[in-house]
Amino acid sequence: MADVNPPAGWYVSPKDKSLLQWWDGDSWTDVTQLSEKSAVTSAPETSHKVADKLPKPSAEQLVDYVVGGAMTVGGTAVAVDGAAHLVKKKTGAGKWFGFSAFLILCSLLIATQAIASFFGPARAEVPGTVIAVIQDETVESYCLPTAEYQVNGAIKTISPADAEECRWSVGDEVAVFYDKDTNGRNPMFGKASEGWDNLGTAFATFVFGLFFLILGFIKLGARAAQAGVGALVAKKGYDKLKKTSKGQ
Repeated sequence: MADVNPPAGWYVSPKDKSLLQWWDGDSWTDVTQLSEKSAVTSAPETSHKVADKLPKPSAEQLVDYVVGGAMTVGGTAVAVDGAAHLVKKKTGAGKWFGFSAFLILCSLLIATQAIASFFGPARAEVPGTVIAVIQDETVESYCLPTAEYQVNGAIKTISPADAEECRWSVGDEVAVFYDKDTNGRNPMFGKASEGWDNLGTAFATFVFGLFFLILGFIKLGARAAQAGVGALVAKKGYDKLKKTSKGQ
C-alpha cells in the first residue's frame, strides 16, 4: 500500500518543538511561527526565573537601610540648621561679643583713670565733722552726709557726689582729703585715694568682659559644632547605605 503524505498545514517543527512549521503537503518549508502552547507557557516560566534572580534583602540589611537612611536625613537636617545660623549670623554670639567689648572698653577707661591718679598731685588729710545727714528719698538705708573742715584757716564743707549706705550721724569725725599745697582743691569725703579702688573695679569689669567674650565664642562654636557633627552623621549614614547596597 502506497504511503500518503499528510495534508498541507501547520505542524510542530521537527527541529524545534516550540515552533510550528508549514508543511506544503510534500515537504517542510522555511516558514515558521511560535507555537501557541509555547507562547502561553513560556511567559510565566520566564517571569518566574527573573523574579528568582532578584536580590532579597535580609532582615539585618533592612535594619541597616532604615538606620542609614535615618542618619543621613537627620544628620543633613542638623548640619543645614547649624550652617544656616552661621551664615545668617544668628548664633546668639553677637550680643555677647558686643557686651564683652563694652565691658572691656569700660575697664580700660577706669584703669587709665586709676593709673593717672597715682601720678597726680599728693593728697593732704584734714579732720572733718559731720554737720548734717540728709536721708535719701529712693533708698531708705542710704543718706547724704555733709562734713565741715578747715583749710588754711578757712572753713569749708563737702558732701559725697552720691548717696551711700548711711553710717554717719551728726557730730561724727571724718577724714577729708584734698590736693596738697592747694586751697582745698578736689576734696574727697573719707577716702585718701580712689586709685586702688578704681584698679579693682577695672579688673573686675575686665574679667566680666572676658567671661562674656568666652560665652560668645562658645555660642559660635556650638553652631559650628552642630554643623560639623550633623555633616559627620549624614556621611556615616550614607556610607552605611552604600555598604549595605554593595553587600546585598
